[in-house]
Amino acid sequence: MAKQPETIVQSAARNTLWSYAATYGGKILIFITTVILAYFVTKAEYGLVGMGLTVIAFLEVMQDLGIGSAVIYREGEDAANTAFWLGCGIALTLFSITWLAAPLVATYFLQNNPNVIPIIRALGLSFPLFAMRNIHDALLRKRMQFKKRFIPDLIQVSSKGAISIGCALAGMGAWSLVWGQLGGSACGVIAYWMVNPWRPSFKLDRTVIKPLLSFGSNIVAVNGLSVILAQTDYLLVGRYLGEENLGVYTNGFRFPDLMVMQVCVALANVLYPLYSRLRDDPAGLQQGFFIASRYVALVTVPLSLGIAITAEPFVLTLLSVKWIETVPIMRTIAIYTLFLSLGYNVGDVYKAQNRTSILTKLSIARLIVLVPALWFAAAQFKSLQAVGITHAIVAFLGSTLNLVVAAKVLNMPIRRILSAFQPAAIAGTVMSICLMLTLLALQNTPAWLQLLAAVVVGIGSYAGTLWFGQREVLTQAGQTLRGAVARR
Repeated sequence: MAKQPETIVQSAARNTLWSYAATYGGKILIFITTVILAYFVTKAEYGLVGMGLTVIAFLEVMQDLGIGSAVIYREGEDAANTAFWLGCGIALTLFSITWLAAPLVATYFLQNNPNVIPIIRALGLSFPLFAMRNIHDALLRKRMQFKKRFIPDLIQVSSKGAISIGCALAGMGAWSLVWGQLGGSACGVIAYWMVNPWRPSFKLDRTVIKPLLSFGSNIVAVNGLSVILAQTDYLLVGRYLGEENLGVYTNGFRFPDLMVMQVCVALANVLYPLYSRLRDDPAGLQQGFFIASRYVALVTVPLSLGIAITAEPFVLTLLSVKWIETVPIMRTIAIYTLFLSLGYNVGDVYKAQNRTSILTKLSIARLIVLVPALWFAAAQFKSLQAVGITHAIVAFLGSTLNLVVAAKVLNMPIRRILSAFQPAAIAGTVMSICLMLTLLALQNTPAWLQLLAAVVVGIGSYAGTLWFGQREVLTQAGQTLRGAVARR
């Protein structure tokens, strides 16, 4: 018997609370770490590590060939052992490829600058570390045990920050970011093995290999296109504008990503296994998608607009004048994250229905537009801000198309989907006006005071608008959260 919509919402909310807790607990630590490292690591050093991480991101598409998602999708847990050892073999192969390809990558970015070669090779160790905890994580997600994922995720990011800061204080420069990345991953592996009692055995079932890889291949295709969409800008900025500009771009991109897109990532961790259970319940999928879209917008709209408007006092207060060049980048990327977030959770509906071909087609369409536009902005226009504006425009077009297609797939009127965003849009507009007036009135005051006043005015105006104009939305959200907490 299908679950009632209220039960679906409470289940999603309860697990999302834990996913958010892990995500935001960790992201707050990453935020603090990034602010501290900004004082000790140069723009060029950020750029060098950014080049290495870009290479790793492209190879990460194949780091498990989608078998983690396949384990979640399949009934039962019979494929877990086989999936674990498949993942280990894939990881060792990717590490070898990374080691051998490092000199070629250095030539592409820096005309054979030797400093980036050992960084790329060291970051290749992230593949074996990921394989050691991937199935443990997948099984927890399959069982909807997001409470248990809280500790490993928090340990991973906190240890990453502590190691990075310690190495930076020791004067290790770019390597402080590398060792932080690897050390955090290693601590995460240990923690996942502690909270999940499942242990892999050497009993392999050859009959499940083909189904695992078959399902996973669709996920790999979608993720591969996603990585190209997400990393092409880094490739082009590093190639045509150099490592220092890449460092500026990386930090300008990082804060909107940490504060906005991670909302979507945390929710996606919950929605995919939940939607998988509802794949035969069209009404449940419609209701779940509508509510998820509304709640995502209620969070991402004010965050994105707030970052875009307060970027200058934010940078001057937390990162110092050394990073003032990140301000225009941060503004454009904040708008990019706003548009991207509104259509982000559509993909989980397609995956849950095993209709990833739709995602592939949509990603290809976006790719055809984005890559040439980014090349022109970086190679011809030679402007970081132009790169950010290009991202924002294409994200708007891509999310619009994504929502139109989702309306057809879910058999929902597009007007109903758009109505999910209305409360956030109205309150966000009022908040934006209040923020701009506040910063105008305080333009001759210290940056920290501008930022503090903007935070207070932004929260007050946004919450106040919802309370007086959309009180029903807040009431429903409160009831959902209370129900989720009561059932935890």
